[in-house]
Amino acid sequence: MMKHSLWVAAVMAALVIPAAAWCEPPDPAARDAARASAFAAADANGDGALSPAEFATFRQLMEQHRADKMFQHLDADGNGTVTLAELQATAGHWRRGGCR
Repeated sequence: MMKHSLWVAAVMAALVIPAAAWCEPPDPAARDAARASAFAAADANGDGALSPAEFATFRQLMEQHRADKMFQHLDADGNGTVTLAELQATAGHWRRGGCR
């Protein structure tokens, strides 16, 4: 089951990430706030700089943030789950070159 979930996530990312970047105008303030929050959380020793291990944590936090935003976009009915139909509807919409 875990392998299936990872496969679905990989396919979804391949379809969604490039399209999401094109469809949604960047919000510099939100992006900067997410980076600042992740940086503060990753800076375990509070020295204002990230060690290689802290940077790995920072990257994981930013990836989780992107995944959360993607999930919110895909959850078309807002019920807290993403169905296969929602995934297919969104991917099909992007394949046709549109944005919501």
